[in-house]
This record gives sequence, structure tokens and C-alpha cells, in this order.
Amino acid sequence: MASFSERLIVCLLLAMLAGNGCKSTEEVASGIRGVAPVPGATFPEATNEQETLYEQALAMWPRGDTAELRQLLQTIENSEPGSQTRANAIILHAELERRDGEYRNALARLERLQRRSPAMGQLSFSLGGLYQHANRPMAAEEAFRDAFRETPSLLRAYVALGALLEENGREDDAYQVMIAYERQIQALGRKATGDLPIRDKLAAIDAMRLGVPDPRVSRNLVRALRDDAWSVQRAALDALAEVGTTNALGALESFAEDSGNATLARRAAEVANIVRQQ
Repeated sequence: MASFSERLIVCLLLAMLAGNGCKSTEEVASGIRGVAPVPGATFPEATNEQETLYEQALAMWPRGDTAELRQLLQTIENSEPGSQTRANAIILHAELERRDGEYRNALARLERLQRRSPAMGQLSFSLGGLYQHANRPMAAEEAFRDAFRETPSLLRAYVALGALLEENGREDDAYQVMIAYERQIQALGRKATGDLPIRDKLAAIDAMRLGVPDPRVSRNLVRALRDDAWSVQRAALDALAEVGTTNALGALESFAEDSGNATLARRAAEVANIVRQQ
């Protein structure tokens, strides 16, 4: 059984990660900043049209043109084959509905996808957030657990489940989940900075980018800045722009001053300003 001090650490950690104490997981569970890859899942290959339309949808997302975006996402959903790109578009459509307060529509859309699709960590994660909103904690717990079983690198799923368990008085279970979260960060950090092919490093960095702001994630991304590969350095900077915390500022400032690449130096300075303002 976790001690009182351990439970307190869990609560404080979840407060830091979720940004809203140990009271709600909705903000953690609902945000989509990317769709994690699906290891081992078998999807038909996407058509060029599906890929093109999905890229258009992602570009439209920040502009807030809801009607046109909905129409575009529905076009992808109505298309064949049932590729991962199509599944990603359906998840994005449900997130748009959730954002507009259409929770029942979003849940129905994702449950239809779940019945027809291979297991997807992001799909399970999104379902967990909707179940949480519908006051179905057992279904939410199962969905969050499915999310990181299906995609172990999906860091947000650990945080969302830990917060859910904590707010339901299950401190010991929350503690165990956050231990698993910590181990996953360590594993991703080793991959991002180890002697591995560049594609593996980039995959680990992208998994951390899709997490939540956390000083330990920032430390690993800062270490990745020491890599010799331009692509790894750029990926680490882009990830820090999304999940970086203030403990990365010194390294970002030093990188901006010392980098021999003007493009990377400018990006490091930009990221440092973004982190200061978060």
C-alpha cells in the first residue's frame, strides 16, 4: 500500500500534469494534438485522396471553420478503405463534436469506429474522456487502460487514468499507474537519446510530444538536442514547444547561442519564448 507521502506525491504530480488538481481528467483526456501511431495494428493502405483530405483537415483545425471542417471529415469517413487515416479523421471529427458540446454524437461516432477498427490507443483514449464526461468511471478506466496497452507510449493515457483513480479515492492504484508512467518516460528517453536508428529516435520524441508538459519529459528532450542529426534536434525542439517546461530554458538558450545552424538556433529561441509564456 502506498504511504500517505507517496499518495500526496501522486496528487501533486497529477495536479502539475493535468493542470487542474486531482479533481477532473477532462482537459487531459480530451485534447488532441496528434494521433499516436498504432503498433501492430493492421489497416488497409490509405488512398491518396484520403491522405490529401486529412492533411487539409489538419490545416483547417486551428482556423475554427467548423461547418467546412465537418463536411471534409465526413467525406473522409464516407470513403473507403477503412485505413488508419480514415480512422484518424473520425477521431478528429468526434473531437470537434466534443469541443462543440455534442458529447453524445462524439461517443456514438467513436463507438461505431471501435466496432469496425483494429485496436487503437488514441481511439480508446478519446473514448475514455467521453466516458468520463458521461459519469461512467468504470468504462473510462477500462478505456484508458486499453489505450496504453494498445499504445504503451501514449503518455496522456497514464495521466488521465491516474487522475481518474485518484479522484475516485483509489490512491494506491493511481500510484501504480504513475509508476508505469514514469517507466514509460524513462523508456522513451533511452530510445530518443540512445544508439538507435534515427527513425526510432524520432518516434520516441514524437511520443513525448504527444504527452503532457512534464519536467522529466523536458529533460529527455533536452538530452536529444545533443544528437548529431539535424532531424533529431529539430524534432526535439518542436516537441519542447508543445510539452516543454521551464527546466529546459537554460538548455534552449545555450543551444540558441551555440548552435552552428542558424535555422535551429532561431527555432530554439522561439521555443524558449513559448516555454516562458506557458
